Amino acid sequence: MQTVAAALGVECAYCHNNLERRGRPVPLTDSGKPRMEVAREMFLMVDEINRTVQTATEKAAADVTRVQCVTCHRGVPIPKPLGDILTQTAIKNSPDAAATQLHELRATYFGAQAYDFSERAMIGIGERLVNARPPAAVALMQASLQYYPQSSMIYMMLGIAQGNAGDYQRGVESLRKSLELDPTNNLARGRLAQLEAQTRPRPQ
Repeated sequence: MQTVAAALGVECAYCHNNLERRGRPVPLTDSGKPRMEVAREMFLMVDEINRTVQTATEKAAADVTRVQCVTCHRGVPIPKPLGDILTQTAIKNSPDAAATQLHELRATYFGAQAYDFSERAMIGIGERLVNARPPAAVALMQASLQYYPQSSMIYMMLGIAQGNAGDYQRGVESLRKSLELDPTNNLARGRLAQLEAQTRPRPQ
């Protein structure tokens, strides 16, 4: 049980609390289901996955890489990717709230296995949001630049998002910065040409 608790980044009382101490509420999920029931079902799921992996790979049990609680949970109770968490916050609350959440999660979990805060991961979040939710992409790319100020790709995603949000001038500035950091970034060069054409005064 200690291994399970460590995998989820919780204390044993997260599930067990008060099952042994009668008279106090049993810990429940947000949907109202006892966490112990969820845990039992998850144990069965892990066993089934490991049997399936062994069957699929046709390896001996000793040679199969076994799935454990930590494989998915990585030290957090709800094993949700960082991009999903930030996107949900941007939708439910605001882009600025998502940026604040990024800083808070990084301050808590950076260096642990819970979330991927790498430059590549931040760029991926930008790619995910840049067209669907440009304001959220702008807020999160600006937040990411605090950690990767020399990232041509993050500046590029910021510039594209700003352009998609209608802030053409700032988009041009961000894309120029992207090219300053990496003159070989041809995607940024193409996007810059598009935005510059949009900001260029039209002949009367």
